[in-house]
Amino acid sequence: MENIKKIAVLLLVVNIAVVIYFGQSILKEIRELKDTQSSQYVNLTHQVINQGNHLLGSIENLINNSINPIDGFKHSVLNMDPAEKRGDVEFELVINESSPNSKLIGELKELGGTNSVQVEFERLEGLTYRSIVNLALDKNYEMEIYEKTNDGATKKLNISDMAVHLYNEIYAERIQGLGSGTSSTADELEYRYSFRTTRELVEGTEIAEVIIEARDDQQNLIQEFTSEASTGSVYSAELEDKYKVALAAGYIDPIMTFDEYAAQYGEEVGESDQPYEIYNVAKTFTKDELSEHWEMFRNGSYTFTIKVIFEDGIEISL
Repeated sequence: MENIKKIAVLLLVVNIAVVIYFGQSILKEIRELKDTQSSQYVNLTHQVINQGNHLLGSIENLINNSINPIDGFKHSVLNMDPAEKRGDVEFELVINESSPNSKLIGELKELGGTNSVQVEFERLEGLTYRSIVNLALDKNYEMEIYEKTNDGATKKLNISDMAVHLYNEIYAERIQGLGSGTSSTADELEYRYSFRTTRELVEGTEIAEVIIEARDDQQNLIQEFTSEASTGSVYSAELEDKYKVALAAGYIDPIMTFDEYAAQYGEEVGESDQPYEIYNVAKTFTKDELSEHWEMFRNGSYTFTIKVIFEDGIEISL
């Protein structure tokens, strides 16, 4: 009898173990099925979302094309008269559709001024149009495009004014400061400045001269000094950012130029890989040169600014 009880208990334990095992197996299969179904659901949801985004993008393009018939717009300077600071500017325009017996007219408005110039486009092929007009290159403009039909109807094509910022492109936005630094002894003060400039876009707009302007703490001009600006090697834009951070954080000597920093920490890239040049400006001021203001400079109550003069006489300050 005792043996029968033991066998019964053993069989019960084995039965419980088998039930637990199969129960766990079934639960595992259920979870895997749910995971599979969940994964399929997620994939299906992503497909629906992607299709929806594609459809919305197509609808948006259709709406944009119906609202803004202009598909492309660009301009380029063909030549320049440095003495007059004028040049021939070519405009190319692509539209989505045109009305029968119509022509395209552009109106150029000078920003900050009252002058405007009317431009008539000629059709090249398809829906591409071109016009060439002589403009002052030291001005910024915005253009509006109109379609005019033979019956006198006029329709504005562009939603917003189209930028033709010649002055910014040729002069102001070509130069970007990289950093500056000063150091001094009992009788001398050294100032260094680095900047980069995009390579010459228009013949006659090379950098002709760089002026260092010394100013007091009220920004009044004290004196101007002509400085040599030597071109340095070309390095990546990422290295320029690292140089600025190192200079601002005090990790490097404040008089270290970008070219010196790049020579130590960077790798030079080919000129064809970067459309700009690096300029290094350096000037050592003696006590005799700044005799009247020497104590002010020694106390740090001053600032230096840079003035760049282009070959055609245009000046910008940094």
